[in-house]
Amino acid sequence: MLRISLRMNPNNKIEFSRFITSIFLHQSGLNHLKLSGSIALEDTWGWDYPLVAMAATRLNMPDKAVDALLMPVTKNTYLVNGHNYQDGRLTIYMPGNGGLLSAVAMMCAGYEGCTIKNPGFPKDGTWNVKWEGLKPIF
Repeated sequence: MLRISLRMNPNNKIEFSRFITSIFLHQSGLNHLKLSGSIALEDTWGWDYPLVAMAATRLNMPDKAVDALLMPVTKNTYLVNGHNYQDGRLTIYMPGNGGLLSAVAMMCAGYEGCTIKNPGFPKDGTWNVKWEGLKPIF
């Protein structure tokens, strides 16, 4: 198991995204990943949750991918009109919307070299995933 301690710098809100992206680059041979430390959820952005879902999908952790997209935090909220809500001053956050669409597409169609069907969804019988026309992501 790889344990990584992460402390977010409130002055650098993209640090969490960069950290998760680095997991993509160093994922070879990883079976388990546990994040520990303090992550100030109020300092995250709507695109962070889809990014975590994509990282979890690539790490063959589909339960964590679904958990990331369903995490009940304000900045992971989608309004009835489809907009990714961040806070009272930013009720429309399009990178969050694009991230969600990209993450779900990857969770269904996979990525280059992936041979697992619906790699981002648990294989415990609780998900019946149907999709068409999606292509694997890079």
